[in-house]
Amino acid sequence: MKLGFGIHTSVGVNSKTFLILEEEIKQFMIHKNYGEDVLNIIVGVCCMAEEFENFYKKRRPKFTDYKEIKVANSIIKIVKTFEYQLWLNYKEYQVLSDEDQKKYFGMKIIDSLINLDDLPKKIKDFDKAAFKADLENYFTGKN
Repeated sequence: MKLGFGIHTSVGVNSKTFLILEEEIKQFMIHKNYGEDVLNIIVGVCCMAEEFENFYKKRRPKFTDYKEIKVANSIIKIVKTFEYQLWLNYKEYQVLSDEDQKKYFGMKIIDSLINLDDLPKKIKDFDKAAFKADLENYFTGKN
């Protein structure tokens, strides 16, 4: 299973915390297998000052079974990928210490797993409960 994050932040937010957590989570998830119907999950993390929120469109969760995108001279294949957005409160987040930012982010990721309920009905081979439990255990272990 690949779990990735697209990070979009305003100035004043330490995106280093996101990058460190992203790498740790990738390593934790790399050898996990929850079935063949969902191979990738991408969470678009947005932490924007209020005046910049209008520049980022809020999107509904989306599953892509297969899609090819041409970028420059290469083709990127998106296969069995579920994407959703997670909006963090900029005012709350920016005043937290690095350690508290990690806790806040972990808590919000766990809360955001409700988006998995938006997976299409055709998805049968994905152990959503095990995926949720693993992430909850990961963040609980990190405090």
